[in-house]
Amino acid sequence: MSTLDRETLPLPNYLNGTVVIISGDPHMSSKDEYVRKMHSQLDQLSNEIDRLVVKKEGIEEAGRAELVKHLEDLQRRRDDVRDRLKSIQQAGENAWADMQSGLELAWEAITQAMDSARNRFR
Repeated sequence: MSTLDRETLPLPNYLNGTVVIISGDPHMSSKDEYVRKMHSQLDQLSNEIDRLVVKKEGIEEAGRAELVKHLEDLQRRRDDVRDRLKSIQQAGENAWADMQSGLELAWEAITQAMDSARNRFR
């Protein structure tokens, strides 16, 4: 299941329960919408990482070293997500769906790492 919000509508019974994903722009492919939403989420995550970088200056030495480790991990994971997203963006319309699950796993891992850092360094 994607981490993105999607609105789905059931179709008439003669379509055998097929579900249509409704996007905001009828000319935008689901890949384009997915990439746009993931870029937005990635920007939000980068802003949170930046806030932790600023917070690092006000933390005692021992805590700062631990936060630096968390930040390095988050930045590495963010770069991995960014690279995967770029690959999806460049992939053909049929191939991107196969790549989506890898990005979803990477996104789940980075959000868990961010939650851990956020809880540790409130």
